[in-house]
Amino acid sequence: MELNMKITDLHSHVVFGVDDGSDSLAMSLEMIGRLRNQGVRQIFCTSHNGYCQEDVQRYLANFQMLKICSATRYPDVSLYSGCELLCSDLYIDDILYGLESGVFLPLADSKYVLTELYHDVTPKEAITVTEKLREAGWKPVLAHMERYPGLHSNNAVNELIQKGCLIQVNAISFAEDSHEETKVIARSLLKNQLIHFIGSDCHKIYHRPPAISKGVEYIFTHSNKEYAKKIVYENVRLLILNQS
Repeated sequence: MELNMKITDLHSHVVFGVDDGSDSLAMSLEMIGRLRNQGVRQIFCTSHNGYCQEDVQRYLANFQMLKICSATRYPDVSLYSGCELLCSDLYIDDILYGLESGVFLPLADSKYVLTELYHDVTPKEAITVTEKLREAGWKPVLAHMERYPGLHSNNAVNELIQKGCLIQVNAISFAEDSHEETKVIARSLLKNQLIHFIGSDCHKIYHRPPAISKGVEYIFTHSNKEYAKKIVYENVRLLILNQS
């Protein structure tokens, strides 16, 4: 595995008190510490989206508090704002309005949006959501691609990528997930080089805890070094952070 790399976690729920993620500031800091100990140096704090200005203001207040406290304890770890935005074709006009009005936060103030779809989404709807986000100037990053049963063919994934959607997979899915089907899908996406980013998707210390190192080890062991480096940390710098 690449030595001295700075892993990027594109998908986490470490901001306390805003969704089903961290319960407290203390838990958030412990989660960040555990990720740091596994080599993570950049964390995107992608809480599930709220639906009003009060929700985003609470997120931003807690994010800023966490960022200040984390900088004191872990000065080599950078935190970035964002949200995991649940999207569907039925509500796409509201979603676009929320993005334009600042109720929904893109990744690190870029035009990239961590986009979650409903579990039973079809390829047609996923493509429609992608096209409408792209037409409005946003760049969707599909969260935990391995968890949508209807999108598991390489043809569907390739078409989404061709339409301008990027793909994020949870690191735990490569080696530690308890669902064998999820492992198979994640590994297939890796083998076919259909992944752009990884994330921990961590929620709490005791439920869906911060775990990323075994997935990163699997990536470097089962794909070529240059591609592994891209999805573990280089793509974030090239595609997202240089826009901020």
